[in-house]
Amino acid sequence: EISACLVGSEMCIRDSFEGVLRQSRAVWGPNHPQVARAISVLAKLRLKEGATAEAAELLESSLKIARQHATPYDLGLAYDLHALGLAKRQLGKVDEALVLYEQALDQRETANASETVEASEMMMGLAQLYLEGERAKEGRALLERVRDIRDRVGATACERGEAYVALAELAADSDEVENAVAWGRLGLALGREDAGTERASCGDVLLRAAQALALVGEPDTLAIFAEGYARLVAEDKEALALEGMLSYARRLHAETQNDKAAAIAERVEELATTDDREATLAEARALLLSIGK
Repeated sequence: EISACLVGSEMCIRDSFEGVLRQSRAVWGPNHPQVARAISVLAKLRLKEGATAEAAELLESSLKIARQHATPYDLGLAYDLHALGLAKRQLGKVDEALVLYEQALDQRETANASETVEASEMMMGLAQLYLEGERAKEGRALLERVRDIRDRVGATACERGEAYVALAELAADSDEVENAVAWGRLGLALGREDAGTERASCGDVLLRAAQALALVGEPDTLAIFAEGYARLVAEDKEALALEGMLSYARRLHAETQNDKAAAIAERVEELATTDDREATLAEARALLLSIGK
């Protein structure tokens, strides 16, 4: 039934998994691991579709069953804890999200599956929660671990660059100029190395490197930002490009009280709501290039 769905037909796939869930409950009963797996898959589809509250309820139901049968080496439990953490974060329940991220990491540690690029992505999210919660020491330690893992296990240059730029941002916010420059420049070089990748984060690495370097007074950050912006637009990631530009303009205004940056940030917010993609991107790019003039 699932294989009969057209590629990209998420509604068809979701309906098929709802059928699988009904069949699993009928065959195995309500508390079987197969039922937990079916609920988990359905929950992740709903999360992808933006039905966050429903996805969270489904994941809580799945985890309640899965915990009854889990072994110390059950990676499925780690995936579901992480997914529920993502949902809780999107719902604004940050304290609950942080606990779930920590539990997911603990489960990966127990299963000897924490030294991977996949695990490092979860660690990045947990580090951000630590930093938002003013737990800077723990956040920094986790970011350094992400950097070390990605350097060691063969991550892409873009993935490695993301880790260095995250550390550069933290260093810039802490007025650690030398670290911010060193990590920001290394992250920039790694992001440029993966110029042909399809990963949206590569353009984002350049945008974030420009912000970190600008905060500590490095020259030519506007050109770096324009490069990252152009890469995201070329990859049809215009929403992310506009989001990055808005963040850049706001931070520039906060640090320098540049009135032009403040006005640009206000205009970009307006542009983000328009439907004319071509005109929006053209005006946004012109505004970007005017910041330094």
